[in-house]
Amino acid sequence: MNATETNLERLIEHAQAELHWRRRRDNEKANIADHGKDFTKMMRNADKLDHYAELIRVEHDNEFKDGWRQPR
Repeated sequence: MNATETNLERLIEHAQAELHWRRRRDNEKANIADHGKDFTKMMRNADKLDHYAELIRVEHDNEFKDGWRQPR
């Protein structure tokens, strides 16, 4: 498995974890500002999710070179 595949798997893993925690908090009607254990876990996970997203972005830029991104 190459680095891109590994990073994509980790990105997906952290995205699924965040979705799980957000849905659980929504079902419990938890206040998003409630800084309990779940909130701390969500913040750590979000940081990792952003980290792997950035790694994938850099890998895509390196693979596809200049001018491949669509204007937003």
